[in-house]
Amino acid sequence: MTNKQIIINLNIPNNYNRIEKEYGYVFVPFAWEISTHVNNSNNNSMIIKFKNGIKMEILKEGHLTYIEDGKLRNVIVLTNYALTNNKYYIVPTLNPCNSIRGLVLHGKLLSRINSIKLINVPINYLYIISKGTTMQYLNYLKIPVLNYYNANNKEPEYQKFDEQLSKLVNIIFGTTINEMPYAVDSFVV
Repeated sequence: MTNKQIIINLNIPNNYNRIEKEYGYVFVPFAWEISTHVNNSNNNSMIIKFKNGIKMEILKEGHLTYIEDGKLRNVIVLTNYALTNNKYYIVPTLNPCNSIRGLVLHGKLLSRINSIKLINVPINYLYIISKGTTMQYLNYLKIPVLNYYNANNKEPEYQKFDEQLSKLVNIIFGTTINEMPYAVDSFVV
């Protein structure tokens, strides 16, 4: 058997590589570590920069994912995706067994990064664990992804992100969770 390289290239139109002007919902993997966060002067939102360089404005309210009785509710599982080993960027793998777990937050991307934008997403189309109260549709859901990734025959592996998730929840929701949601791990390639 020969050693072959798998290359995935998403041809996303250029208009997706711009900063969003409107608020919607953004997928944030548990693995993303916050490097800085600043509350806006109106105190209705915060600017968050992650260690991988992605920057977002997150509103204080209206998230699909929320905390109830110390438990994280409406955790989203993205299948057919994994995280890169170095900075935990989201990449497609075409393998339905690969998945990433994360939060869906009300806000917008401030970084110029390619993303998949899903419009009028029915909630029942999403794979949700620790399901709580939800709305019927998301006006739009953005998933920031790398548009090019060389998989190099690396077999994805599970990694746990308990510590990153705890810090993320503390900064975004201003509280802690009493119980980790089922499966805080994601595939990393």
